[in-house]
Amino acid sequence: MQSTILKLPGANDFFTQEAFKALRTNLQFCGQDIHTVVITSCNENEGKTTITLQLAKSLSELDKRVLVIDADMRKSVKTLFISAIIICVILITMPLSIMVWLTNGFRELGNRTGFFSTLFFLLAGLAMPIYFLYNGVDAHMIFRKDGAEFRQAFRKTEVHTYKEYPYVNKAFYPYYGLPMYYMVLSNRRLRDAELCQINNVRVGPGMIKIRYNKKNYERLLSIVPSRIALSLQAQFKDIPPKRFNFCL
Repeated sequence: MQSTILKLPGANDFFTQEAFKALRTNLQFCGQDIHTVVITSCNENEGKTTITLQLAKSLSELDKRVLVIDADMRKSVKTLFISAIIICVILITMPLSIMVWLTNGFRELGNRTGFFSTLFFLLAGLAMPIYFLYNGVDAHMIFRKDGAEFRQAFRKTEVHTYKEYPYVNKAFYPYYGLPMYYMVLSNRRLRDAELCQINNVRVGPGMIKIRYNKKNYERLLSIVPSRIALSLQAQFKDIPPKRFNFCL
């Protein structure tokens, strides 16, 4: 019989394992006639897959026969894996096929056609990183005593004072079923839906989000004005900063 080893986030964490054992026990008390459990949620990235696999693993430890069905037709894990393989094959084979055709099997690489085809693929290879740089992949903030400095390739450096960020919030998004917290400075009031799915909010000069951990928390408190520091301390007083970004 073929066996599969699941390596899941929090697999070796005591509190996570106890939580799933408690969930398993509650399901057992629901009755012997219950054989199907559906796990779903309203939004994406809330940990449905992790909870499903962890619960299946916990039930299998009791020598129970478990069948896991991925019914997410819109964003299935299996579909994403197959799509990624197909895209990689296309990105590798299509440029090579075109280049072989233009250079007559690389035999005409030294003539004009081979030169221009090679130049085309070199420019095409440079276009992708330039596109991502222009759209802010390398954008970053530098915090200073007088304000925050926003830097991005191909754009002018912007400096914003802390008075431009009147709203200080504690936000998070579910990551494998666990909340990943962020410290957020913004120039507008964020909705509750945005605070619970902060990963879907686009960052920029008017929206700063810093991942909450011990290092970032202490550094930010030592730089920002007292108004922001006191607000952060009040909102995160019940969540001790950890070395990692998960707050259990």
